[in-house]
Amino acid sequence: MTTADLFSSGHLTEEGIGLYVDGLKLGRMSELPAEILEHVAECGKCRMEIVELHQVLEEVSYAEGSAHPYFDRVPAKSPEQSRIPYAVAAILVLAIGVTYIVSTFSTREEQGGQVETSGKTAMTRPDTTHTRKPALVKEQPAKKQPRDKVLASNFEPSPNLEDLVGSAVRSSSIEVMSPSAGETVSGTVRFLWKAGAGGPVRLRVLSNTEKVVESAEVSGSGHILEGTLSPGLYYWTLEADSELLYVGKFIVQ
Repeated sequence: MTTADLFSSGHLTEEGIGLYVDGLKLGRMSELPAEILEHVAECGKCRMEIVELHQVLEEVSYAEGSAHPYFDRVPAKSPEQSRIPYAVAAILVLAIGVTYIVSTFSTREEQGGQVETSGKTAMTRPDTTHTRKPALVKEQPAKKQPRDKVLASNFEPSPNLEDLVGSAVRSSSIEVMSPSAGETVSGTVRFLWKAGAGGPVRLRVLSNTEKVVESAEVSGSGHILEGTLSPGLYYWTLEADSELLYVGKFIVQ
């Protein structure tokens, strides 16, 4: 691996980023090329990529005794040669730490919250021409609505059915006896009516969101619904031959 392999378009390549992170994890920063140390000290974009990759590899342990393809083929430098790289490395570690903190707070402000990854704060990575595996993130569970708010929504009127309540759509047909419009019931609901003409009718019970919760073909003049309904506002209809005969409503406490 040559120095030319570590740079492209004025920035570190994936190999260069990976080599820098290896130097951090192995404690061998002094053996990195001076060109890499000096570039990262001045380039915020490359520092961000280094921080991101270091997070991804944070839990990865390098096998002891295994030879590194770069560091273990580079001759050790003399103390005089190592002074400048060590000084630059110290500055870079401090710069990376500051960049991490600033980026973390910026991400929190933009997203309005904190995303966790392996117990640590995940950073929003800026656009880059390099493709790198992102850190695995744990999604925050959806916030549950307060129980009182959920219950209150069950009593909101249906905009489509409310105006039809109490009206007999066909003049010949139905005289409703129970439940009366808006009646509050508990447990069993008894539907009773007088029909002007014989023949079966279709009884439907709908939630306030117009979801059908009961549907029955009734040949007589009544129907009993056992106590299976949750608290809320309900509508009920009578139909015959696909024609709407009556719309009523009741409340379950």
